[in-house]
Amino acid sequence: MVHTVAMAATDRLPVFEFAVPCEVFGIDRSDLADPWYDLRMCAGEPGELRTTIGLRIDAPYGLDEITRADTVVVPGCYRASQLEPPPDLLDALREAHRN
Repeated sequence: MVHTVAMAATDRLPVFEFAVPCEVFGIDRSDLADPWYDLRMCAGEPGELRTTIGLRIDAPYGLDEITRADTVVVPGCYRASQLEPPPDLLDALREAHRN
């Protein structure tokens, strides 16, 4: 059974914090363990998302995937998002924790 990892992506995500979960869970390493992880980028807010240096983030999954995932990754985020996290994201994280 595939282990689903949901990453909460917010706008202006720092590149390093974005890249590490992608490297660990997102690159197919089925030669090490099969099945490998299924990494899902989940939009933590509406609209187009970018890293702090302007790279576009494709986040095709919604916050509902966070509540169903086996593992949830919340990378460090842009300072404004740290101070005032999107309320919908907080709700999804709380529900995931309950699950």
